[in-house]
Amino acid sequence: MALKPKILLHVCCAVCGTLMVKILRERFEPIVFYSNSNIHPEEEYRKRLEAVKKLASENQTEFIEDRYDPPAWYEAVSGLEKEPEGGKRCPVCFALRLGKTAAEAKRLDIRFFTTTLSASPHKNEHDIDRLGKMIAEETGTEFVAFSEICSDKKDSWRKTSEMSRKAGFYRQKYCGCEFSNQPRN
Repeated sequence: MALKPKILLHVCCAVCGTLMVKILRERFEPIVFYSNSNIHPEEEYRKRLEAVKKLASENQTEFIEDRYDPPAWYEAVSGLEKEPEGGKRCPVCFALRLGKTAAEAKRLDIRFFTTTLSASPHKNEHDIDRLGKMIAEETGTEFVAFSEICSDKKDSWRKTSEMSRKAGFYRQKYCGCEFSNQPRN
């Protein structure tokens, strides 16, 4: 029996990762990578971190935490603070996290990477997949697009929501960055 190839899975939160980890296990050996310097405040970052650690542990999956570096994230999105959720700031944020994921995959000699960002119905998976493919080409890695993992986004979101509720994972109320939370306050 041939060994499955490793894939570095950027996980934004345990909710979005629940179904993807299980599906990826069919073809790959997923490694959970938590790289989310966009999350604000730090207390929120820690809540999501603990839930993602629980997700990795329950799935007997290796877990890697990237350095939490909000100043680098703020620098990357500088000038885009007033953009609405889903506006021009989001692709910059996606590219930053996908770039870190691809760099970590390269460092670990892992050929494939992907992200749970596309799992959310609030995120444009086509933009994320386009950025992932572009970053993969630049780094000599391979990005596995959401459509290659889940064929029906609406159905996969329903399943991941049910599974994450059953698992008791922390469910956040906003995307993660300070600016995505402002309209709620």
